[in-house]
Amino acid sequence: MKLSTPLSARLGLASPIIQAPMAGGPSSQELVAACSAAGVLGSFGFAYTQPDEMKKQSAWVRAKTDR
Repeated sequence: MKLSTPLSARLGLASPIIQAPMAGGPSSQELVAACSAAGVLGSFGFAYTQPDEMKKQSAWVRAKTDR
């Protein structure tokens, strides 16, 4: 199914799928990058993460994918 909305176009999404942001371990930067590269919305579960670590993980994902 092809998703076509202004938001999906802005985010570069190909499918109407959101990878759940699961805090406490299940979400990883590798999972977020893989989901994003597949054209779905990858999400971090940063409930227990310090701001500096959030920045570090977000930068890692940006370096691994063009999404």
